[in-house]
Amino acid sequence: MRRRNPAAAVTVLVGRVLHEGRVADGWLRIEAGLVVELGWGEPPEPRAARYISGTISRGLVDLQVNGAGGESVTDGVDALVRIGLPFALIDQVVRLRPHDDLDWIRAIAGWAASYCRALPEGACLLAGPRAMELADALGWPHVRCPDLPPSGGSVGLVFDSSCADLGWLAQAQADRWVHAVVGGEGWEAVRDWTPRAVSWVGADALPEALRLCAGEGLPLGYGTVGQRLVRIEPLEVALAIRELVGRR
Repeated sequence: MRRRNPAAAVTVLVGRVLHEGRVADGWLRIEAGLVVELGWGEPPEPRAARYISGTISRGLVDLQVNGAGGESVTDGVDALVRIGLPFALIDQVVRLRPHDDLDWIRAIAGWAASYCRALPEGACLLAGPRAMELADALGWPHVRCPDLPPSGGSVGLVFDSSCADLGWLAQAQADRWVHAVVGGEGWEAVRDWTPRAVSWVGADALPEALRLCAGEGLPLGYGTVGQRLVRIEPLEVALAIRELVGRR
């Protein structure tokens, strides 16, 4: 950590902090544009702090790159940090030229390749507030909480935050494996159901779906790319991210 300079301009940023593989509520103290201190929880002087949404990364604050055609590489990287993509993905593009679209797409697709693999065999339970959209696209039946699905075959299970008691899951699951459908209020409950694959419905759900698959090492199933729900391949991940951050 750098030594403090009392005469330098000081900013304290508070939010979700990424440091050494850990993401949690914390803060960064910045003097003259450089990070001089990092901590977890509330900052020492909360009233003087600036609270922000998104994820703060010490490495990205300190990063400085020359020779990028007069533009900072963090112009592009900041967009990925801001929407909350996994740091392992961001690390693939942090040293690329900000407007080299082909290199960005190639790097992101390369990262996604290990998650675009075969799904588990057997009947599955598509579970999530937006599971109906995916079930309909696949031609599968779906039910809504608190109803129970048929005893066999793949099916969508739709729930929302009004379902206070999700104890019916075990009965609904039967011998099916759980396929998490990210998106919609309360989807996080699926994390506790030991999902074996991840899909997302809606562009807004993409970052959370990628964090879940990366954090748990799960394969990607289907996702929203443009206006379509498609079986996800590495290139589809890259194009979905490109559309979400509005790269040109």
